[in-house]
Amino acid sequence: MTKHSLYSASNILLALLCLSSGPLLVAQSTSAAGPERPVGQPHSNVGTQSESRYEVIVEHGVRTKMRDGVSLVADVYRPKGEGKFPVLLERTPYNRKDESAMAHELSAHGYVVVLQDTRGRYDSGGEFYPFRDESQDGYDTVEWAAQLSYAEGKVGMFGGSYVGATQMLAAMARPPHLVAIFPFLTSSEYYDGWTYQSGVLMQWFTSSWTSILAVDTLRRQTEA
Repeated sequence: MTKHSLYSASNILLALLCLSSGPLLVAQSTSAAGPERPVGQPHSNVGTQSESRYEVIVEHGVRTKMRDGVSLVADVYRPKGEGKFPVLLERTPYNRKDESAMAHELSAHGYVVVLQDTRGRYDSGGEFYPFRDESQDGYDTVEWAAQLSYAEGKVGMFGGSYVGATQMLAAMARPPHLVAIFPFLTSSEYYDGWTYQSGVLMQWFTSSWTSILAVDTLRRQTEA
């Protein structure tokens, strides 16, 4: 299953789940061969997914202070139109700018899309320590996004791998405006089954993952 196909499924489903007014919903990804069709009713400002597309306004490098004073950086994509819109949030350690095409597509269908670098990654401040700060940072970011002047107050999160973990850790903190998450290719157990198997270090996984992270880590150190 390619990254594109996973995001295609998650984009459609998560955008619609954001309309829920009930308890937090957790969506599961479909298989690559399975159908990718909308479920439920679209946002009232938008019409159907195929009927209406918006021009997109992009705000780059938006800084948000966390409760400890550290500023995290996001790009915000929003529809150019009247009214308020639901928010789709992705918090990633892998460079928010790489997802700009996806964000444009979602926003054109009537959603505010927030792509944020997690703490200590790329343009965000602080120190990156895997998993440690994602719960409180996720809570603070969800509540900030819900209060944007063009947001209707409902926030959904989506993404896979570590980005899936940022959702579950945020949901554990129970931010009031988080109504849906869609984690995939991730885990709720970060020791056995992820970095270890039956107590044995997964050297291939840990080496490959840290190699991906190392480029930005070294860049930050040289610029410090």
